[in-house]
Parts: sequence; C-alpha cells; structure tokens
Amino acid sequence: KQKTAYDIEVMIAEGQVSHGDIKAAHATLSSLTSTRTRSAAMILAANLLAEKGDTGDARTLLEEALRSLPEGAEYEFLRYLAIPTEIKVGLKERAMHDATLLSSGMRLKAYSSAAVTFAEARDIGSLNGALQKMAAAAASAGRENQMSELLLTLNVTAALIDVGEIGEASRLIASLPARSDEISRTPIESEIQLQNVIILAKKGEFGKARSLALRIRPDSVADTQRGTALRSVALLETKEKGSVSAQVWATALADPEDRAYALLGIAEAMLGIETVRLPYGTVQVH
Repeated sequence: KQKTAYDIEVMIAEGQVSHGDIKAAHATLSSLTSTRTRSAAMILAANLLAEKGDTGDARTLLEEALRSLPEGAEYEFLRYLAIPTEIKVGLKERAMHDATLLSSGMRLKAYSSAAVTFAEARDIGSLNGALQKMAAAAASAGRENQMSELLLTLNVTAALIDVGEIGEASRLIASLPARSDEISRTPIESEIQLQNVIILAKKGEFGKARSLALRIRPDSVADTQRGTALRSVALLETKEKGSVSAQVWATALADPEDRAYALLGIAEAMLGIETVRLPYGTVQVH
C-alpha cells in the first residue's frame, strides 16, 4: 500500500519524538490539516513520550490532541485510544471519567484498556477498580458483552503474568468460571489453560504445568495454545534446571507436533532466547 503524505508526516514526527526533538515533532503534527489524523498522531506521539519517561511533554501533547477533538461518535475511538496515555501521564481519574462518556461497547473496552495499563504499572488497587467497572459495563449490555468481558479479562491476566504479578493473575483467572456459569467457555478454555500452565511453570511446578499442557485440546491453524504451553514449560524448566530433565519428557512425547514444540523450547532456552510472553494489548481494534 502506497503511503500518503499524511503517513509520511506522521512517520517524520515519530522519528523526531524518538530523537527527543519535541518542538520539531509538535510543529510537524500541528501542520496536519485533518483533525482525525492530527489528533490520532498526537495521541500516539504522547504515548511514545510517556513510554520514554517524558510525562510532562506527553501530557501537554495529549491534552492538546483531546482539546481539538470534536464531539460525536466518529471520534469515539480516538478518545478510547487516549485512555492508556492519560493514565501513564498521571490523569488516572480523568481517564476513568472519560471512559464513562463512551458508548456501551466502547466503554467496556476502555475499562479493559485502563485495567491493562494499571496491571503494567502494578497498580493493583486501581486495577481492581477498573475490573469492577468492566463487570458492571458488561452486565448492563447483555450476554454478548459478557463474553467480551471474559476475553478482555484474559488480556488483563496476560499483562499481570508478564509483569510477574502471578498471585493476582491466578486470583483473577480463578474467578472466571464462577462468573460464566451460563456462558460456554469453549472458545476461551484453551487460553485459560495456557495461562495457568505459564503460571505453574513460572512457580517452578513443572510437572503440574506439563500435565495441564497435555490436557489442552490439539492445535489448529488459528489456535496454538497447546504447542505454546509445551514450548513454554520446556523453556522455563531448562532455564531453571538445565536441559536434561526437560529432554527426558520432551523426547518421550508421542505426538510429533507436541515433541517439536517442547524441543523448540529447550533449544530457545539454551540459546538464551526470552520468548515466554503471552500476547496482550492495551487497545483492542475490533
């Protein structure tokens, strides 16, 4: 796809931000004539600055972007996009307030976005508040959004696992079945099992982790939780105990695909590759 002039200007601004030339980046972004493009680019640039630790410039840029946004549903996604950055620059209460102004479906995603951001910051008190608002938003919107809440909650638990908040992740995952008695968990059951496998392996309970991994349904083209689980257990066990014990069970696996994943994990550990990271994101596009 050919890049537009807007795309090129945004790329230039991102480069200027990366190199700390904030004044030039602001001038580049301000020159964009499309309100949507300019605001989106400013929000993304503000997030990049916040990630670099420059919360002052990030906050200034973010507030300018939000001030210029017109009212209306067509700009709702950009307001949602800004919520993680609002939290990162210290506007936590404003972010939660802004989430309440969104439509029901977008509001659920906004609370999830806030929850992931709080998880990354290990702000458990604020995280629990966001989760409560997620649950309330889902309950008021019916069955479809309750399923979305489960999927978004697993996004939050992945973030908790990634930052080492294993206890909080375990507690939250354990609460899922009780909250979904009337909802089939089949589409997300393997993801729940995968996260529990990673938790067990990170706690050094490799036998239990391996046993649970082998209970995950076989992989398909779109779902690779079983293979990811076996690879992760083998990798973490090799890192902690050496390759011998992991090789014993990995080479004994009957299924060739299972065996390949486990041996891949051993090889990655021996090469020093850090790849035990569950995918998650603060912003959900769909």
